[in-house]
Amino acid sequence: MKHRILLYLIILLTGGAVALALSFHIQLWPFELVLSFTPLLAIIAAVGVTLCLLFLLTLKDIRGDWRIAGCVAVGMLASVYSIYFSLTVQPPVQLNSTEQPTLTFATFNKLYSNSDLSRASDYFSGQNVSVLAIQEAQAGEVKQVREQLGFDYSHAPDDLRTSFGTIVGIISRYPIASAETIALTNDYSLVRAMIVTPEQGEVAFYAVHLPAPFSPGLYADRDTDTEELARILQEETLPIVLGGDFNTTIFSPSLQQFNAATSAFLQPVTLERWPDCSWYGFGAPLCMRIDHVYISEDLQLVDVQVSPDLGSDHRAVVVEVAL
Repeated sequence: MKHRILLYLIILLTGGAVALALSFHIQLWPFELVLSFTPLLAIIAAVGVTLCLLFLLTLKDIRGDWRIAGCVAVGMLASVYSIYFSLTVQPPVQLNSTEQPTLTFATFNKLYSNSDLSRASDYFSGQNVSVLAIQEAQAGEVKQVREQLGFDYSHAPDDLRTSFGTIVGIISRYPIASAETIALTNDYSLVRAMIVTPEQGEVAFYAVHLPAPFSPGLYADRDTDTEELARILQEETLPIVLGGDFNTTIFSPSLQQFNAATSAFLQPVTLERWPDCSWYGFGAPLCMRIDHVYISEDLQLVDVQVSPDLGSDHRAVVVEVAL
């Protein structure tokens, strides 16, 4: 048959567009991997199907074939839906201008093998960061960053570990009145620090590193731990600032469920419908935003920044808030 390669391409693009559209609503490990690259794949599917349609219109011998026309129509609809849904799944938040004192919080996955901590510390000092959630660190590295920042307070657990045998820690300019490490369902750790800030009073800062979906088992663990995290936060009585490496994007049904479970008291802080990348393990354009920050509804968002390269495959997310 003539144009066999074109027909195979149409089937491939249509199948990919349909899979992407279904991925937003069905929790399956292979779908999670597809969703990680949603903006790029949605654009490729839409442009590819459109070009195939335009080319088909020039081919008299097959443009009247209803089967081909139907396949192209399905691909077009799935592509349009994928772009629409990905742009509306998490509306961007608005920044607030305020004359009240503000506090700057950052979350940073330093990368377990990265020993160049001074570059990150210099950046956080320049951004006037007062509280830092750090992932993939060792207890000694938490202390090292604290000293480089000139802070007096930190919490670095040594009993529960996350990826690559590392820990999650919190570093603070202000006194940590209490701190605890909470074992999530699958033994990944969540750190809570009640910090007395001059700007906001007592605030509960949370740092988390959830499992990466590198296998079906880890994918299931991540979903279970995300549900447990939502239940823990629902019991919090203080204003909340949560930051960490969630190992998933805003397009994932898992994170959509977390957002729905916490929407009454937490808001995610992203300024774009397709958020700026925070993880560059595969380089651009195969990057994604998997580091997220949430703040209580009673906190005002003043600014959000994604850092430059700090020596890790992750970029830091820096958030300025006011009460």
